[in-house]
Amino acid sequence: DPNIMFSTVYFGSVGRSATLLADLAAANPISAAGFASSVHNASLGLLGIARADPAPCVALAAGDGRVAAMLAEVAGLLSDGHPRVLGVLCDEPPPGFYQPYVGTEESALAWAGLFGVAGEGEMMTLEPGEGAAAAGNPALAWLGWLLSSNAELECSGLGSSWKVRRGV
Repeated sequence: DPNIMFSTVYFGSVGRSATLLADLAAANPISAAGFASSVHNASLGLLGIARADPAPCVALAAGDGRVAAMLAEVAGLLSDGHPRVLGVLCDEPPPGFYQPYVGTEESALAWAGLFGVAGEGEMMTLEPGEGAAAAGNPALAWLGWLLSSNAELECSGLGSSWKVRRGV
């Protein structure tokens, strides 16, 4: 559907990039396909190809702020007049030697949600937060909140704290 825009927020395919770099350091040949699947927007592009969807897409790497960044990007796209936006969160754990530089324990996950203008489905708002986000993996906190009956989720990102509220 050309009215749907994609937004994805993830660390990227650092595991594939690390493998390519190790192959280069060992003077092993690397493949073009291996490189193509390691770039920042690879999973988003592959999703668009699989869906035969020509819609524009945005790929963001926002680390621990990925939920807030996804929601801000979705809100921006909706306010620009796009009637529906498919928000996608997908992450894979970075290789072990990157773990000291990652603030949260990462799990492989993929989630997608269709967002629309007010009046369709469950209502959510995004506004500046008042406190600190809960510790731990923000994508897992987002999934847990969606499955809960809690009205609010505090998430960090974009240099501050953000509050997602439902039913408003």
